[in-house]
Amino acid sequence: MKVKYVGLLTFLALLILLLCFVEADYQSYIQEVVDEVAIVEVKEGLSINYVDGKEFEVNSTEQKITFSVTNLTDEDVEYYIRMDQVDGDITGVVYDLSEASQADTISNEFGASSVLDETIEAGQTKRYTLTVHNPNNQTFTFTIHVDLENNSSHFADTIIAQNTEVDANSAELENVEGLIKVSDDTVESYYFRGNITNNYVSFANQMWRIVRINPDGTVKLILDGVTEDMISMETNAEQMSSSAFENSNVYTSLLEWYSNDLETYDRFIASTTYCYDDSIYTNNGVDIEYLSSYRLFTDRIPTNLCNGTSLSLKVALLTADEAMYAGGGIDSSTSYLNSDTFQGDWWTMTPSKRNGDVTSYISVRKDGILQRDIPEATTLFLRPVISLDRQVMVTGDGTIEHPYNIVE
Repeated sequence: MKVKYVGLLTFLALLILLLCFVEADYQSYIQEVVDEVAIVEVKEGLSINYVDGKEFEVNSTEQKITFSVTNLTDEDVEYYIRMDQVDGDITGVVYDLSEASQADTISNEFGASSVLDETIEAGQTKRYTLTVHNPNNQTFTFTIHVDLENNSSHFADTIIAQNTEVDANSAELENVEGLIKVSDDTVESYYFRGNITNNYVSFANQMWRIVRINPDGTVKLILDGVTEDMISMETNAEQMSSSAFENSNVYTSLLEWYSNDLETYDRFIASTTYCYDDSIYTNNGVDIEYLSSYRLFTDRIPTNLCNGTSLSLKVALLTADEAMYAGGGIDSSTSYLNSDTFQGDWWTMTPSKRNGDVTSYISVRKDGILQRDIPEATTLFLRPVISLDRQVMVTGDGTIEHPYNIVE
């Protein structure tokens, strides 16, 4: 009997020891899970598993990111995938987005704030792989979100519903006004042109004008006025950003203005792609003429495509191409951007040439005439440009009497 008791006690001791090891391993496993970057969010019946986290730094030529969406409800749910808060140079960066149960892969330039609109059936799980291709091995950061669609009309939908769109090529637009639909390769967008009076937006206690509906569904606005101070486009030597524009006194001033006037409205403003068109047309080793100068002042045909550096920003300036799309011209101008009340000319963010260390830019006179080769040391007024998030909803009809107002 004693031998049996000794055997039993030995077995129990070994079992307790084994359980201790299992518990230790289990606690270690729990700690490993806690230490992982995976994030799970539940939003009104959707469970989103960000397997690799939500915030990313890209510093290699390729990076793969996985996440999944599960519908916990008994009804179909609409949602969209968004990449935003991009910081850094994304020139040449593209992405592929695939879903395990679907054969198609979505490929596009990186920087669009909205990637995909999806519907998920009750009880279904969709597993995504986002592959970021970074051929120039630049370093940048971004965040990925999965958000529910709002069934009410978004701002872009409201604009399109309240206007009769004109489908035309830029070469045919000399006498056309209204909401214009334009396509450049695979990029499709809408913009307002001419001396129109139904693109007013009252936002952040200031009046704005709608410039365009971006391809990602965000709505680009320009301040219906100029900032108080005149600023040079000269480079700030203390800045260490990826582009000449981000290093400029102008951009520093825009960030200060944004902090003072728009910070409390930041949730409505999207990080969208702005083009610093530093693509070169001619270079004789001393002087550089940028492609934008030839395109706009010789061919006189603007483009939606960015041939230069793409920047994801919260606030910037209008490009010279956008000023021409709006009705600005070289010899004459009929545009909602024109104003006799302005005190002087204002900057675009488009360079026209470079002589040695001095870059010159394209500006716009208060009567809408575009001017090139304005030296960076010149002080001109600023007209800040922002884009409202695609989920924003509005009231109003865009007239000065009833401007669009954001529904908070």
